[in-house]
Amino acid sequence: MKDISSVETLVIPADVTVAIKARKVTVTGPRGTLQKNVGHVQMDIQIVKTAKDNKIVFTIWHGGRKHVACLRTIKSAVENMITGVTRGFLYKMKLVYAHFPINAIPSDNGESLQIRNFLGEKIVRECPMLEGTKVSLSEIKDELILQGNDIEKVSQSAASITDKCRVKNKDIRKFLDGVYISERTNVVQEESKDVAIVVLPTCSCIITTKTYGNMSSNPELFPSLGDVADRTDASNGVEGEELTDMQTVESLCMRCHDQGTTRLLLTTIPYFKEIIVSSFYCEHCGFRDTEIQSAGEIQPKGCTFTVHMLSREDLGRQLVKSNWATVTIPEFQLTIPPGRGQLTTVEGLIRDTVRDLAIEQPVRRIVDPETAAKIDALLKPLRDILDIDESDEDGAAGRDGDTEVMVEQDRDTGRPFVPFSIQVDDPSGNSYLAFKESPADPQWNLRAYNRTNEQNVKLGLVAEGAETTEAEKLESAAAATDAMHRARAVKPEDGSTVPEEVFSFPSTCMSCGHEQETLMKPINIPYFKDVIIMSTNCYACGYRDVEVKSGGKISEKGKRITLKVEAGDEDALSRDMLKSDTCGLEIPEIDLALQPGTLGGRFTTLEGILNEIYDELSTKVFRTGDSATAGVGQIGREDPEARGFADFLQGLKDVMAVKRDFTLILDDPVANSYLQNLNAPEPDPDMEIDEYERTKEQNDDLGISDMVLEGYNEEAEGAPTALEAKTE
Repeated sequence: MKDISSVETLVIPADVTVAIKARKVTVTGPRGTLQKNVGHVQMDIQIVKTAKDNKIVFTIWHGGRKHVACLRTIKSAVENMITGVTRGFLYKMKLVYAHFPINAIPSDNGESLQIRNFLGEKIVRECPMLEGTKVSLSEIKDELILQGNDIEKVSQSAASITDKCRVKNKDIRKFLDGVYISERTNVVQEESKDVAIVVLPTCSCIITTKTYGNMSSNPELFPSLGDVADRTDASNGVEGEELTDMQTVESLCMRCHDQGTTRLLLTTIPYFKEIIVSSFYCEHCGFRDTEIQSAGEIQPKGCTFTVHMLSREDLGRQLVKSNWATVTIPEFQLTIPPGRGQLTTVEGLIRDTVRDLAIEQPVRRIVDPETAAKIDALLKPLRDILDIDESDEDGAAGRDGDTEVMVEQDRDTGRPFVPFSIQVDDPSGNSYLAFKESPADPQWNLRAYNRTNEQNVKLGLVAEGAETTEAEKLESAAAATDAMHRARAVKPEDGSTVPEEVFSFPSTCMSCGHEQETLMKPINIPYFKDVIIMSTNCYACGYRDVEVKSGGKISEKGKRITLKVEAGDEDALSRDMLKSDTCGLEIPEIDLALQPGTLGGRFTTLEGILNEIYDELSTKVFRTGDSATAGVGQIGREDPEARGFADFLQGLKDVMAVKRDFTLILDDPVANSYLQNLNAPEPDPDMEIDEYERTKEQNDDLGISDMVLEGYNEEAEGAPTALEAKTE
């Protein structure tokens, strides 16, 4: 049965122009022009203009079932064209890998994409984008962004990238590596009706704001401090101009118990993450307080920052302390437990500590003299560090007045500065203590670690009292056994005598605390030595980790490997590299220096290790210097150290893209590191290997000086060992 006519209508927005000629539809909007020829479908397409709006009318006369089905298809295609020229289309793609990090590099101004190191292969996969489609790297790790006006070309470009990284000749249920579409959205987001509620316990208030699509990536929701300062200066003196970046509410003052004002600002710290800054001021007593809360996610690992403070200039180092962080100063036996988050400096943190401890001292000296005496003994060295007197313990915190004048008055006694160390331990990984100029700062150290089960419980990542059930134990053991059998089936291709057996032993997952199996297998690296690869895979939470350990004896000498790379030599990035946990890494041209132990043991490529270094620094580091400096982010008033670190990151990007000459230095005192020789067994003209005698300090740090290497038989027979004889 055929209908006389089938009709569909589509409203044309006010900022869009549509032209139709011989079933060729042309749509023009703010973002450009799109054309589509639908002449292969017999239908009438007309533009009907009314006083209210303009419409496109699609009509099919005497159409059959399949013919009428095309009506809705053509309408959807034109509707997508209107959406494309007004809001655009944006596809997000995720780089998924297990062991070999996939490296995606946009080229030709975003019109092409190079994919490297897929499944460890040295093949460079070229993925050209279709006309009008651009590809770029997201601020989020391992994420690509494709955008354009034509949905067909954007989606086809994304499908081409996925097809280029398709796993072949393997079980795709186990090998999930690839590039997959994770989100489909628009370039210009529409205002949604969702509501975000921000709760600040210390202020006893609730703020409700509208959200716009993806909160973490929206620059309007999380403007930078510099943008807020510029808009504030521009709005001063303009009638009717209100600053909408900050939310203002009334809240209770904790000092005089009267009503004060709390201002909330959602902002982004460069090279760090999104935060919520809360500033409280009471006009009745003059009390001020500032607090921050993280607006981002909990990091995969915890972090510990250690800085040796050698002078009063070091007190200006900026400090981000989350509400999970513990601050310790061992020299004074001072520990600041987890509490409210702070964006301050080391000096500001010590001033707040002195103020909080001293505020109740007059009463405490009468009620509990013993405790008051202990607190006075602690406050004295802290005041000496700040160079202030007992009457000035508040400094500029919590009082209304001229901060700069009070600080100058405090620092006129000339007390000598006593060096000390400060340590910030944050299991959530959301704290930071700044370095000077570059990560090569000898006073600064960063260590990442896996959280314990107790820490995961405190962070709310694991339910309290959760234990592994018998079914989970059996499932985990079965999966580990299956993985072990598959690993045993892999045999060396060169016919060497490497043992095929894979050793397995039970362990505990560092992420969720469940029981798991750790697999260990010795392998031989050609022209190097035997190493042991330890692989951990938790089947409860999906946590994976791979470590490389030396399988041979300790070398008598240390080894220094120097590789000179010229600009444009992309083959150098594909060199296999074994970095042990005792190896340090340097690139002098960009002042990059990694201390031994940083990033742990890694068996990857030169390109892979550079990507790991960049990801670690770009997500952990932000501006340095005194956080009280006015005009942060404004043109002409920026911190030179912040600009210096931005130049450092740009230099690291140039090294990753081989746009400049650079020198890579691997210094391993136990000679357990390796860099592939592309001309093996012949010498490599670009690489030098030097052996050197270890110093006594290096032997002490490695524990070699305390090893007993002889006299074991005598010890078994009751005779004194060589170490005991030496002691006597």
